[in-house]
Amino acid sequence: MLQNSLASGEMMDMLDIIHATTSCRTMARFQELAKGLQNLLGCSKTTFCWKSLEQDTLLTPPHLLNVSFPEQFLKLLSERRLWRQNPISIRGMQQEGLQSWQDTFNLMSPPKQLLDIKYSFGLYSGYTFSVASQRPRGVTMVSTGGYDSPKIEIERLKFILCRLMPHFHLALSEVLEHGRDKNLPALTGREVEVLSWLKEGKTSWEISVILKISERTINFHVTNVKKKLNVNNRMGAVAQAMHLGLVN
Repeated sequence: MLQNSLASGEMMDMLDIIHATTSCRTMARFQELAKGLQNLLGCSKTTFCWKSLEQDTLLTPPHLLNVSFPEQFLKLLSERRLWRQNPISIRGMQQEGLQSWQDTFNLMSPPKQLLDIKYSFGLYSGYTFSVASQRPRGVTMVSTGGYDSPKIEIERLKFILCRLMPHFHLALSEVLEHGRDKNLPALTGREVEVLSWLKEGKTSWEISVILKISERTINFHVTNVKKKLNVNNRMGAVAQAMHLGLVN
């Protein structure tokens, strides 16, 4: 497993960041945690944006939280309203997960003006990860560039971001006062038990062995939890449950 290839210190850093996001209530604290993520990824440029999906996504500007991107670059994008034509943002609002800037530009041709601005600031390559939710209804994207090594370990990048970004998404939503629905349906004792093992990184089969019930029953509980918490996947369910205090 890729998890085993990460240094123990890196795994501890990930766990520390996850727990810290559950009590993050200020922009300053969020920025500290974002810098921790940047150090973990080994990059020098990071910026977050939160986009509401309640409104016309191409007419309303995103909320930006810059960590280390050139401020002038972001200012130009805002002044020229280039978020409307940025393939990275458009694709990030359409599908969750990791995208390479170059792969996206090959799929969706960006306007020349956007490329000229990016390249003038030395932003030639990088990655963006998106995560969305129904409560609150929005999407958080983190864009990263300036990696220590030109050869990026994509699986390592995915592993870290898949586990941390659902937590950053909920923390940023809280900081921006979009809020989370605290009146979600109650989970059963068994559902909380299954969630607790999911939080430990266990698969459905492993949980079925631990709890001595069928894998099919575990998947049934997981499906119910995702519906109750209104999330798309297991990582989202764990993040939502932790931020709501349903699991420790």
